[in-house]
Amino acid sequence: MSNNESLLFSSFERNKHYPPLNLESCSFFVFCLTDESHAAFEYNLLRQNEHYDESLIPQELKNLADPNILLDSTEKGNWKPKIKRKQFSKKEIEFRKRYVTYSRP
Repeated sequence: MSNNESLLFSSFERNKHYPPLNLESCSFFVFCLTDESHAAFEYNLLRQNEHYDESLIPQELKNLADPNILLDSTEKGNWKPKIKRKQFSKKEIEFRKRYVTYSRP
């Protein structure tokens, strides 16, 4: 576990009895640990769950979170996957690639 990862884990563990952070606060914390710029488009990608390029994630990892594999029809109910946006700006593409391939210091 890298230093940044251990800081993130220890902070969450240390504060587990406090109210949870909202998405904006948690995003800020993660962006600080990963030296991101805190640009508005980064927060927007995170809010829309578009912050990673799924094509860069190995299939075996995607299978670990695949509702079609993990949930039965009762648990899935009427859930359908979100229609994914295909067009991203150059900055968004660079961020999404960094997010998936982040090299820990």
